Amino acid sequence: MSKKMTKPEPVGERSSGAGLALKDVRAPAPSLRAQPPIGLPEVGTRAATRPKKEVATKLLTLLINGVAHRVAVAANETLLETLRGRGNVEVKCGCEKGDCGACAVLLDGQAVDSCLTLTWTVEERAITTIAGLGTVDAPHPLQTAFAETGAAQCGYCIPGMIIAAQSMLTNDTDRPTLDDIRVGLSGNLCRCTGYAKIFDAVEKAAAAMCSGGADHE
Repeated sequence: MSKKMTKPEPVGERSSGAGLALKDVRAPAPSLRAQPPIGLPEVGTRAATRPKKEVATKLLTLLINGVAHRVAVAANETLLETLRGRGNVEVKCGCEKGDCGACAVLLDGQAVDSCLTLTWTVEERAITTIAGLGTVDAPHPLQTAFAETGAAQCGYCIPGMIIAAQSMLTNDTDRPTLDDIRVGLSGNLCRCTGYAKIFDAVEKAAAAMCSGGADHE
């Protein structure tokens, strides 16, 4: 005997025992609109209407490559930001957390990462960038050696490399061994050269500087 087929009830309605149609009271579907993660600052209209906190600024005298400059600087501004903001783009912006050494400058003769140095802390101290070591007409022995040995490929890391090498030759040893050079440049990263020609360049420059063939300190 074949079974009698029954017509399915319409979605959203079901029959009661008394023959009355009752609406299906289901919970509404959750909204698919993304919600901001808990703990992160709000963005959009509500955040834009909130008053922004003002950052204190100060007018400083900065001694950059032997020249005094009066610069208005925010309290949270790094030396990297200040230098590049005023046009010293020879100071490269790399990792911005002190790992790569591309932003290195000399501060009173010592190499520092400018991305980790607040500008307010360096007023009236001697700041030297790679442009302050030598010129096209009178290059520093390190600049000459890097060019002659082919130590630069993309060139992005080279300003920081030369700054670190100058700091080592001036403050640590003027007759470095290969191990000395490796340690002296250990805070600087290069993704192109494999470092061998960079080490050769520093050795060559150190020999030239010790022989009296250059007047750079």
